[in-house]
Amino acid sequence: MSKLVATTSGDGELVDLGDVRLYVHTEGEGSPILLVHGGIMDHQSWGNQLPALAAHHRVVAPDTRGHGRSTDADVDLSYQLFADDAVRLLGALGLSKVDVVGFSDGGCVALLLAQQHPDLVGRLVLIGTPHHTDNYHPGTTDLFATITTEQLYEMVGTDSALAETITDARAQFRDEESWLRFWHKLVNGTWTREPRLELADLAGIQHPTLVLHAENEQFFDVAHSQALVDTLPDARLVTVPGATHTSPQENPAAVNAAILEFIGS
Repeated sequence: MSKLVATTSGDGELVDLGDVRLYVHTEGEGSPILLVHGGIMDHQSWGNQLPALAAHHRVVAPDTRGHGRSTDADVDLSYQLFADDAVRLLGALGLSKVDVVGFSDGGCVALLLAQQHPDLVGRLVLIGTPHHTDNYHPGTTDLFATITTEQLYEMVGTDSALAETITDARAQFRDEESWLRFWHKLVNGTWTREPRLELADLAGIQHPTLVLHAENEQFFDVAHSQALVDTLPDARLVTVPGATHTSPQENPAAVNAAILEFIGS
C-alpha cells in the first residue's frame, strides 16, 4: 500500500520493530500511560488529553501500524496484531508496566493486553469500546464494509470531531483510491470481524478498569458497556455528558477528569 507520511507535530520517534516502524510520541514524566487511539486516527487524536496527562505522567502515544506516521506491511490488520505491536513497542522502550487508556479500537487492543499480558498492565481505561461485533447497532458492520467516503460523512452526521478525523485521515493518502484501499483493509480486518471478546473470557481480567460511555454514543448502547462492567471484577462505568462516540474530543474536560481521578495525578 502506498502511504504518505502524515503531518505530525511534537516530539516523537520511529521505533523499528523489524516488520514495521511505529511512530511514538512521548511527553511528560512520572508513571507511564499508554494511549491507544481509535481506527483511522493517530496519536494527534489525543491532543486534548496529552497536556493534562503529561503534567503528571509519562505519556506514550504511538500511531498504530498503517496509521499516522507509522509504516504498514502486506499483512491483514487485526486488534491482535495491534496488541502484539504494542507489547513489542513497550519492550523496545524499556517499559515493564503501564496504565493503558484505549479509545474505540484502542480499547479493544487494551482489553487484549490486559487479558494476555496481565503483568504489563496496571489500570485500564476503556473509552467508547465495544467488546463484540454483536454490540453494534444492526447493519453497522455491513455498512462499514461497503461504505464510500461520502456515505461515511453522512453516517457521522453532526459528529464534527469524527468528521474532522475522517478528513485528516483522508489527507494522508495521495488519492481516493489509496485512501479507500486502506479503509477497506482496516474495516475488513477489524470492524466487520472484530472484536469477538466473549464476556466469559474477559471475566478473568482483574485490573481496576474504568469504562467511559458517551451519553449520545451512536454505534452501540450503554447496556453493552454496563454488561462489560458487570463482568469485570473491578470496574466502574462513567457516562460522558453531551458527547457522541468521539468523547475525548467533544468533552475533554470530563474525560480528562475521569482518567486522572481514576489513575491518579
